[in-house]
Amino acid sequence: MPRKTKRQQQVSELSRKKGRFTSQKSDITIIEEEIEQKKAVEEDLIVKDKNAEEWMEGEINWMEDEINEEWVEGELKEFEEVGKKLIDEVLSWDKKATSKIRAVYTGDSRTSQWRQKKKTIELEEHTKGIKKINTFFQPISENVSMSSKTPLLSQSITPNSPPLIPVDTTMDLHVRLEEINQLCLVGKSTKENRDIFTYDYIRLLSVRRFIQQLLDGKGKMVASTQIAQSMWNKGDYMARCIRKWGGHFIQTGELPVHSQGKHMKIKSLLDDEDFSEDCKAWLRQQTPETRSPYNLKMYIEEELFPKSTGNIKKDTISEKTCRNYMHLWGYRYDERKKGIYYDGHERLDVVEYRKEWLERMFMYKKRMKEFDGDMLDIVLEPKLELEEKELIQVTHDECHFYANDGRRRIWIGEEEDILRPKHLGRSIMVSAFLCSCHGLLQLSDKQLQENPHIKHKDTYVLHSVQADRY
Repeated sequence: MPRKTKRQQQVSELSRKKGRFTSQKSDITIIEEEIEQKKAVEEDLIVKDKNAEEWMEGEINWMEDEINEEWVEGELKEFEEVGKKLIDEVLSWDKKATSKIRAVYTGDSRTSQWRQKKKTIELEEHTKGIKKINTFFQPISENVSMSSKTPLLSQSITPNSPPLIPVDTTMDLHVRLEEINQLCLVGKSTKENRDIFTYDYIRLLSVRRFIQQLLDGKGKMVASTQIAQSMWNKGDYMARCIRKWGGHFIQTGELPVHSQGKHMKIKSLLDDEDFSEDCKAWLRQQTPETRSPYNLKMYIEEELFPKSTGNIKKDTISEKTCRNYMHLWGYRYDERKKGIYYDGHERLDVVEYRKEWLERMFMYKKRMKEFDGDMLDIVLEPKLELEEKELIQVTHDECHFYANDGRRRIWIGEEEDILRPKHLGRSIMVSAFLCSCHGLLQLSDKQLQENPHIKHKDTYVLHSVQADRY
């Protein structure tokens, strides 16, 4: 603490009275008055004590004189006779008083005996399926010298004695050890290790070491306690958990599911099937522009909650909760851009049809010509059977051209500002057919004369998307 200043020391020396400072002179006068009052009270007490002592001495002397004068021998005899009558007539001795005294409770009453008997019966029922302690230890072989003075743990067992772990269980342990070694492998990339949690990985390492120590001949208790102390820095509880994990893995080949955080404490609206189905149907009916968590919130509060019954007892819902529900239902908030169009190509019926189509196309390919060489100038004729005809593959392709198509990157001057229309404009679709042996499909001279409105032999099909509605 900092040293007090001179002013603080002076203030601390002043005495306080009822929350204010007083002068030293007034304090001295008050103290003198209190001392005088105390002296006066003490003198009064001394005088009263002397008077009381004198009065007591006088009373005692008077009582002794009165007893000596009035109590004579006859009166003393009468007093003794009255005392004997009180003892003989009023106070009577009861010989059976000991039997009427309440005995001390020793816990051997009829109800206590019945309650203890009931407890023993319940314990016997609970312990019917429990093995006795002598079943967990194997008997020592006869070849062991029991007469030796060495302790039991140091006696050596003969080669004919049974092993600590049966052969079948050791085979199972070796198999489980190989399985858990594969599970403990960790990849180099983070994508491979994304689904591996630290707690589960440490559990796998603990179970692997537990199985290794069992194969080395250690007991379950010793192995589990060593692993709990070395890997977890914990005691008996973690040792019990390791024994439980190891036993479950040896039996099933899997770790028990970690139950922490799996007990739901709050009921979710997603548990109600009617609620989730109504929300999904409403989202499908909306356009992508109007589909949003806020609109879903308004729909739930205005339409679903008023007509809901049963477990749903709410009036409002937050926008964040609606956003989480949309994520769980498969929606995502992303920029609208061109991408791959998925049209159910992984459905089971589509996959089956694709297999049939490929088989059919391979059958057709056997009856088609094949072209080989760098310039595809070598023609390989198909091997046809009797009454089989050659097949020719004709391909089709199309392309769109827009009025406002142009280069995205151009050279622009310093003071030049080029504005382009945002719309793509009118479009034309060009369609054509191509053959492997005849090239681009075209009309013959005769067909061109019969159709004077066609200017070119090549059969281009032109369509305007806006004009032809195609």
